[in-house]
Amino acid sequence: MSENVAEKDIRNESEKEIEKQKKWQNAYAPRTRQIVPGLILGNVQSSWNIEMLAENRIKAVVSLSDESWGRWRSHTRRTVPEHHHKWVQIVDSSTQDLIVYFERHLRLYQATGIPGSFLVDVFTYR
Repeated sequence: MSENVAEKDIRNESEKEIEKQKKWQNAYAPRTRQIVPGLILGNVQSSWNIEMLAENRIKAVVSLSDESWGRWRSHTRRTVPEHHHKWVQIVDSSTQDLIVYFERHLRLYQATGIPGSFLVDVFTYR
């Protein structure tokens, strides 16, 4: 028995909605990439993912964002204490050089002698 047009439309819309939800979840999944040994670039979701912080041996974080995140006041402090987390309030744009923030904070972190990795998380509205 074949489907009528209305049933096909409903099925297609449902499949489109499922695909849209998958793309949304993937866009907001925690992600990291090692730039050089000890320096890891990630998205904001990676900065409060305890498993990812532990897996990458992250002991310090600098957050480049135009807002602060309440999630950082929770369980993530057991992995990265507040005094090892710096906030830099910026707006990511094509005209702003974010690399200077990475370099400055990486040098400060390296000077502490804390073993482990350093995460730079960047939150953007794109």
